[in-house]
Amino acid sequence: MNEGMLYENAIAQVLTANGHKLYFDTKHNAEKHRNDMEIDFLIANNSKLKYKIFPIEVKSGKKYSIESLKRFN
Repeated sequence: MNEGMLYENAIAQVLTANGHKLYFDTKHNAEKHRNDMEIDFLIANNSKLKYKIFPIEVKSGKKYSIESLKRFN
């Protein structure tokens, strides 16, 4: 069972219930034929003066990496 998918769905429900529009970001590497970076959710603060985007990466296991968050810009 893919527990990560269950956690991502739970987080998506919480975020949308709190009025957030959900977006994601991915960077595909054509040479390697895979995604090199993936951010599960992007949410914004909706400020017109100090607009900010916050990346959210959902992990379900004990082995994980935060490389996507480090590479997000």
